[in-house]
Amino acid sequence: MNRLNITGYSVSEYTQNEEKRVMSFHKHNTLELSYVISGNMIFSYMNKRNEVCEQYVFSKQLLLIAPQFTHKTSIPNSLKSIGTEFSLSDGGNVLDFLCSSAYIARFPESKKLIQSLTESGFVIIHDTENVEYRLGKLQRYINQKETTPITEAKYELDLKRLLLEILTCKQVSSQYSGSIHIKRAVSLLENNHTKKITVVSVAKDLGLSVSYLQHLFKSETGMSIKQKLNDIRITHAQQLITDTNYSIAKIAADVGYNSVQELNVNFKKKIGCSPSDFKKSKNEKKPMRYFNYDYSYDEKINKDI
Repeated sequence: MNRLNITGYSVSEYTQNEEKRVMSFHKHNTLELSYVISGNMIFSYMNKRNEVCEQYVFSKQLLLIAPQFTHKTSIPNSLKSIGTEFSLSDGGNVLDFLCSSAYIARFPESKKLIQSLTESGFVIIHDTENVEYRLGKLQRYINQKETTPITEAKYELDLKRLLLEILTCKQVSSQYSGSIHIKRAVSLLENNHTKKITVVSVAKDLGLSVSYLQHLFKSETGMSIKQKLNDIRITHAQQLITDTNYSIAKIAADVGYNSVQELNVNFKKKIGCSPSDFKKSKNEKKPMRYFNYDYSYDEKINKDI
């Protein structure tokens, strides 16, 4: 019986000043899934006119890439992500298999998702449900040596739960009319997060009205500009806590917060613990490398990403 297998799984973390692996354009026969926990990645692909196009994948967004779709990803600043791939036991086409599934056919949303993957080659989805948690549950099945009817049933159930979470989420348009503005806005936030930067100042720099920019940013990233700025500051705070012996007060000032209290509130809301507690446990976990399993394409180390 044909089976949908997980052929790779990695939890990856990169800091801003760390060497990053650069992909060449490539394609493979698997359905690829990348989930951005924090930071962002740039997804590059070839359109029908053989032009290179780019799209940002932001925090709490999921990127699905169809089999045999030419693409590459890069990391502009920092990134923490989950990456996995799915293939069939007989080596067949994953999308054809999904289309023929009686279970998947029950949901009209799945037909729309598969159609988008087939036509565009990729889909970006904003996680409004609990996709990150469901992806974490799949890790137990990697390199599983022995299976039983019970473990097979659990595997099938976890895959179905992941599918249902994805189908419930909001799909982000792959045709961003304002994507250049969003890229510039994110760049402004990244480069000026240590300063007093506001929605008004960003809109002024881009030559847009505040209301239009806020609407555009929210519709394309799933978050407000203020939330994105906070995400950037917390990511940099994590890096400083991990890589330096700075006091929490200095870190708060260095990443752009007006007080330690402001850092504490936002840090705990995003990470789930205070900066002090995070600092105590910083040596307990070692970050895993980005795409830490083998691919058929060459990789080059580049410090300029």
